[in-house]
Amino acid sequence: MGQKHWLVICLAYIVGLLSTFLLREQTFGWQWLTPIGSLGILTTLSAFVIPQKWPRGPQPAFYLLMGLVALTAAIYFQFRLPQPQKNDISQVLTQTSFPRKVVTVRGELISEGKTNAQGRVQFWLNTELVQARKNGDFQPVTGKLYLTLPNEAGENLITCQKVQVTGALYRPKAASNPGAMDFKQYLASQGVFAGLKGYNAKTVGSGFCLLSQLRQRIVTIQGAWLPKNEQGKSLEGLLLSSIVLGSKAVNLPYATRTLFNQVGLAHVLAASGFQVSLLVGTVLQFGQGLSKKTRFILGLAVLLLYLGLTGFQPSVTRAGVMWFAILIGELSDRRVNSLGSLLVAVTVLLLIMPIWIWDLGFQLSVLATLGIIVTAPYLEKSFNFLPPKIANFIAIPLAASLWTLPLLLSQFSVLVLYAIPLNILVTPLIEVISFGGMISAITGLIVPPIGSAIAWLLYFPTHWLTQIAGFFSQFPTFSPGKMPLGILILIYGGMVLVWLNSWWQKRWPIVGTAMIGLMIFPLILQHFTLTKVTVFDTPKFPAIAIQRRTQVTLIDHGDRATRQFTLAPFLAQEAVNQLECALNLAPSINNPEESQVNLLPTIKNQRFLDSDTAQSCAGTQLLNLDPPLLQLTLPQQNWWFIPEANRPLPQLSGSFSPTVLIWQGKTLDPTWITTFPVKTAIAISRSVDRKTRNLLEKQGIQLYVTGIDGAIQWTPQQGFQTILDSTDGNLS
Repeated sequence: MGQKHWLVICLAYIVGLLSTFLLREQTFGWQWLTPIGSLGILTTLSAFVIPQKWPRGPQPAFYLLMGLVALTAAIYFQFRLPQPQKNDISQVLTQTSFPRKVVTVRGELISEGKTNAQGRVQFWLNTELVQARKNGDFQPVTGKLYLTLPNEAGENLITCQKVQVTGALYRPKAASNPGAMDFKQYLASQGVFAGLKGYNAKTVGSGFCLLSQLRQRIVTIQGAWLPKNEQGKSLEGLLLSSIVLGSKAVNLPYATRTLFNQVGLAHVLAASGFQVSLLVGTVLQFGQGLSKKTRFILGLAVLLLYLGLTGFQPSVTRAGVMWFAILIGELSDRRVNSLGSLLVAVTVLLLIMPIWIWDLGFQLSVLATLGIIVTAPYLEKSFNFLPPKIANFIAIPLAASLWTLPLLLSQFSVLVLYAIPLNILVTPLIEVISFGGMISAITGLIVPPIGSAIAWLLYFPTHWLTQIAGFFSQFPTFSPGKMPLGILILIYGGMVLVWLNSWWQKRWPIVGTAMIGLMIFPLILQHFTLTKVTVFDTPKFPAIAIQRRTQVTLIDHGDRATRQFTLAPFLAQEAVNQLECALNLAPSINNPEESQVNLLPTIKNQRFLDSDTAQSCAGTQLLNLDPPLLQLTLPQQNWWFIPEANRPLPQLSGSFSPTVLIWQGKTLDPTWITTFPVKTAIAISRSVDRKTRNLLEKQGIQLYVTGIDGAIQWTPQQGFQTILDSTDGNLS
């Protein structure tokens, strides 16, 4: 077989791994035979039909071979999915009926600490011993843990230290709200099946820490001469180190990471192919006078060192494999085809780590590189009226953005309108910071003061980068809603068509218009036909969203965490760019600035109504009774939300006939159940007491509990639906 045949086989392997999207819920079982059967049918049809339509093409045996490769890839993916072993730390939880258990664990940290939204420092911990009972013996265990520690306990810990941690061992939860992150699925993809909320930690030893020590030394040197904050840390220094080594290797403040994510500059904080190319390319440039073998050894050594310092992140490793191919090509005097090198690099990495096929960072890295290879040259020609360097500054980020934009929209449902011009604007700054940061890191390891001095010279570029990101974050964004997988495939299919076919290249505006139409038409249809109520699964304060065509009402208690992690993803997924009104039932729990913080940059109008004033908004009305009631009037439905459900029904004047009751807590006063012809009851709680449950069952009322069923959604067409599969566990 020729080179082209091998490239097609590589492509077949990747397609086989992608076929597992048929069960993207990541259920770890033999249900994955579904994509295998689908590939078998597709292969058989291709082998018999295509040769008849294309007699000069490959023979049927080649299609069967491609199908066999794809089938093997799908089966291989199944076998390589992380599974808890017999002695995994998560098995400790199977010995108790409680969802969490206080334990003491010993193990080795295998990641740098990273501050999360709650101000705790998170690590990956490779476990060795566990003490499951107080004053009991330590027992050997295996497996990784997702560990979080208070800031004061975790800020000074580094990779490869051995620690002893006491805390609450718990089972990760699946996503219980629409649009929310599936924490259980994410951890499972990392081979982690339990979490540990640590109370305290102490070091009990150390493993091999050379790379971690080098990494920490670079971070310390680069921040030594730069301005410090009240905590004694330099934001510019951490940002510089993050651009050079990647945010996973540096504990960059959560607020800074959030800012760069919000404005579409998240890739700046992730070590990527740009840094690899800059470093290895510069080393080879300076070593032009050396022999080919020496240049190969020098380039390979620098490449491996950099990959180790960044922690072998997927995007960097992909670039590393491509550069290894380039080094081999230079050693053997062979020119390496960029596109073929990318395909081979992706195949090699997916042979080693097939689960990376669903790693977002890896996907974005591959798409960005593909865009730079196949689209950037055409864009540079389009900007040939500009100086070559400026045309390059525009073409490369534009090409990368065009190829990654559809995937980002499908994942986050937010279109950052200014992301492309912002990326073009900051490209010169990023080049200066990256190049200077690498020089600072290399010289700092040899002569620390010189490294600190170079980092000091980079203060203004890094400071300006932060200021520019902060300035652009004030501009509005747009949410086009959740993009269905079928539309995503059609969009990328159109892009590939324009890339490969010269006839369509001349008609790219038609393809572009069709792509935009595919995204916008479902949004328009939904906004003029949708009626939906969502009762969210929230731990402290209730949150409800009412969608009636173009009018959206949001009811919550002003809790910042609920708005950031529950409501904001939901509104983005539902393409909500304007609220009819936002009703804050408890504006005093936070200060006014926090309680009225924007849910999303896309939300243009938020009228926070005072709960002391009865106002009607899109079918939602506050009834000033004792206790107060919130009434939702919907087609053939009348909902009541009762904030104080443990109090008896108040005296009512007029005719009331609620069909759905919503309350927070375990108990519902019997008068609310027996007085009205209620058909459905929704408890925003972890459980419901036995007396209330029995009474509801006696009255024939359907009960939903958000802590067990997840968020509850109602539409006129489908009735009530739950996010999670409920179990018979809603007893206190």
